[in-house]
Amino acid sequence: MIELVTRDGKPSGGFTLQGTPAINPSSADMKQDDTAFILPTSGTTGASKLVPISNQKFAASAAIMGRVLQVTQHDITLVSGSLNLIAAFSINLLPAIVNGACAVITPFDIRTFFDLVDRYQPDWINTTPVALHAIHDYLRH
Repeated sequence: MIELVTRDGKPSGGFTLQGTPAINPSSADMKQDDTAFILPTSGTTGASKLVPISNQKFAASAAIMGRVLQVTQHDITLVSGSLNLIAAFSINLLPAIVNGACAVITPFDIRTFFDLVDRYQPDWINTTPVALHAIHDYLRH
């Protein structure tokens, strides 16, 4: 099992991977109903919960969003913000990975955001409402 461990005091998105991977894992070992990952909810209806996402749901979400967004291997997405909510995974990461697109993943920083946009010229960007507000304020001034 591999565990994603956040780094205290570091920006959102900072983490390390710890653990020992399975030896020679194969898709034959994975079942549709097996848990692909565990996702924390935002806690908007109370306390945050941990929700298991199955391999089947993970793959279906990626395929659906890839078709909806018409993602191709030539696309680039800029993921600037937290990856711990389903929106970041389902709208950015999954369609990019499944369709061979490029995903640039970075913590949001208004001082470097526009340099990243210029450098990578993403086809789409997903970020948080707080970041969108910062972009709006930056552009107004």
